[in-house]
Amino acid sequence: MKEKILNFFIKSIFLLISVIIGALIYKLIIKDCINIFITINLNVKKGIIIYNFFKLTTVMMIYSSFLILLRKKTCKFFKIFIAILYIGTMILLLFARFKIDRGFNLNPVQAFYTLHNKRDMMYFIGNIVFFMPIGYMLRKDNIFKVIILSISLELNIELLQYVFKRGYFDLSDIFINMIGIFIAYLT
Repeated sequence: MKEKILNFFIKSIFLLISVIIGALIYKLIIKDCINIFITINLNVKKGIIIYNFFKLTTVMMIYSSFLILLRKKTCKFFKIFIAILYIGTMILLLFARFKIDRGFNLNPVQAFYTLHNKRDMMYFIGNIVFFMPIGYMLRKDNIFKVIILSISLELNIELLQYVFKRGYFDLSDIFINMIGIFIAYLT
């Protein structure tokens, strides 16, 4: 019984720390990164909900990281909740953009040539970090399965963005996102 109380207390402390760190990271970094991908209008209810959704996701990802580092067990509901937050964030960032013209970038290293300002760097780093959870979730699978799943996911995302005019079909995005997946997979 004492162990359960202590475990609850430790998790509560780390949740509080996650809220504080999450608020700081969101304000200093993530808010700017999100604005690169989508525009959030805080004058409407939908914008406020999306804004708070991203804040919650930030806090919960930090909290999850603490639990992983401390090797604390989590219940199945918590894992499902985190997965739903991540998938929701992915859908919002990838498909809640304004419609644009269709186009292609078939040069997989094009992004490396366009890193001239803070916005480009944040986009580059944001893409890497954004796809790292996938690599973490697949870390117990063999490398060939991870390669196939990652390429399939990336191709589908790029094709959907192209079809729905939410982004270009960009091989450099696929390459950058794969870097994020494999950084997490290999660590």
